[in-house]
Formats: sequence, C-alpha cells, structure tokens
Amino acid sequence: MVQQYRSTPEQHLQWSAEMIAHAGEYGLVTRLARQSGLSRPTLYALKARALQALQQTFGPPPVTVAPTVVLERQVLTLLVQAHATYRGIQTCLRQLFQQGHSLPTITAILQTAQQRAVTWMASHAPATPRALALDELYANNRTGAYLHVVDVQSGAVWAAEGPLAADAESWILVLWSLQERGVIWDRLVGDHGAALHAGAQAVTPDVPFQRDVWHELDRCARVQARLDRTVARLVARTPAVARQAARVAAAKPARGHHIQADMTSHQRDVRAAQRTANDLRFLTQELRRLWEVVVIDQRGVLNAAQRQADLECAMTLLAEVAATAQRHSSLRSVPCTKR
Repeated sequence: MVQQYRSTPEQHLQWSAEMIAHAGEYGLVTRLARQSGLSRPTLYALKARALQALQQTFGPPPVTVAPTVVLERQVLTLLVQAHATYRGIQTCLRQLFQQGHSLPTITAILQTAQQRAVTWMASHAPATPRALALDELYANNRTGAYLHVVDVQSGAVWAAEGPLAADAESWILVLWSLQERGVIWDRLVGDHGAALHAGAQAVTPDVPFQRDVWHELDRCARVQARLDRTVARLVARTPAVARQAARVAAAKPARGHHIQADMTSHQRDVRAAQRTANDLRFLTQELRRLWEVVVIDQRGVLNAAQRQADLECAMTLLAEVAATAQRHSSLRSVPCTKR
C-alpha cells in the first residue's frame, strides 16, 4: 500500500525558507524530499513560488508615470527596428535604462502611435508626383493577398490593404483610393502579375510601368537553380552511362528502363548544360551590376545611354543563351530566361 503524505502550508513555508537560505548546499533537496515525502520537482516548485512571492513583495514597483516623448521614441524604436514583443520591450527598457515600465503603459504608447499613423495616412499626401512600387504579399493559407503600394524613393507605405482577391478590380480600387487622397504618381514599378498590370493600365494607362529589379533577379536565381540541378543530375549519371557503354562495347545488352550508352552524346549534354549554367550566372551578375545606383567600369561612371546600351547587349546575350538551351534535349525542361 502506498503511504500518503500530507503537508501543511506551514511546512511548505519552512521547507521553502530552508531551500532559499541554503541554496547551493549539496544534498539539501534530497534530504528534504526524504523527510517530507515530497518529490524533488515538487520541492523545487515550492521554492520557485516562494522566490516569486518575495520578488513581488520586496522588488521595486514599476514606474507608473505619464509617457514622455523620449519613452515613446524608445518603445517605438524597439518595436520597429528590433521587432521586440511587448514583454521584450519591457525587458529591454529595464536592462538598458534601469527603469521599469508596466505593460499597460507600453501598450498604451503603441496603440496611440498606431492611431496617429492611421490618421496621418488617411489625410496626408505627397506634394510632388512619386514613383510607386506595387506588390502582392500572400498569407500562408493563400486565400487572399495584401496589396501594398510603397514609395520608391522614401519607402513610405501609401497603401496596405487586405486580405483581398488578387485581381484587377482590387488593384483598381486601391489605386482609386490613392487618387482620392491626392497621391500622384509618374511611374509604377511591379512584378509580372497580370492582375497588377491590368489594374494599373485601367487607372493610369499613360503612366509607364517598369519591372522591379528584385523580381527580375529572383526569376534569374530560380532558373539558375534549375540549371545547376540539371548539371548535377547529368554529372551524377556519368558513371552509369559509362557502365552501359562498356556493356555495349562488350556485346552485352544494356540494362535499365532509360538506357543511354552513348558516352559521346552524354558528355556533349554535360558540357552544354555547364556552359548554359555558367553563361546565365555571368549575365545575371552583369544585370545586377548594371542595375546598381551608380555603375563604374574602365570608362568611368556610366551615363544613362551607356547603361542602356550595356543592358540591351546583356538582354540580347541572355536571349541567345535561352534559345541555345532550348535546342538541347537535356535542357528543354528548364524555363526560358528571355523576358
């Protein structure tokens, strides 16, 4: 029969005080567990509760003062730059400035700042025409998109609506709302999205639409990854092709479902894949260089005409690489890189 141990609050107080007073003493918790009949985790839980009660009783209370401009700036900086949680902001303020602030104070600062931002965004508009970047950000469930309109020069977010259907009608409504607020733009920047293009064309058909650099480089990176995988797959297949070629040379039948025993043809495919992958890697680096804010080479700082000429040359070479790749059977599954 298991012996039942019943302890009183007075005994809990005595054991907790003894563990706190003799913290770090070897064998203390084991001795108390044997004397009290309680488990070691239970005793440690009693000690933790006692320490928490002492901290609440004798610890310094949080400062409850009206938020100052300095405090508001500190809280908002930790939120925006460090992406800290509310409790993280509280901990940082205590550790960095030796000042405790309650969670209600921090919450009130953030809620007030949010309301000021919403009010400002609803009434403010830039005085000059702007270049706007349009983008669709999807949530994990892909049920809708968050439509964002960002100022290219300043980074100001002029619109962030969603989740909405990623169609032309949604983009038309977002752009119309910007026009009602007085936002004027002289060019738009975006990706290859059909809905985004249709909405921009419907609202401002005469405004030029440019492709943004990030999405173009992302497309190049995805194609580059597929080419590199194709090269690795062909190289890994070389020993098998060599074995099949040796069997055929010995007048033995080849084995397997996808038989390839022509070593010369296989090596030609490997070289073609490697050449295409290397060419795309080089041209992508050239595009990245030419899309920098300032481009410098042996001619000095390139002007707009020189950069445009170099870009057209790079795009022509990129189209030739894509056309050449499509002529090789091993590379036909890789998407064309020509825009």
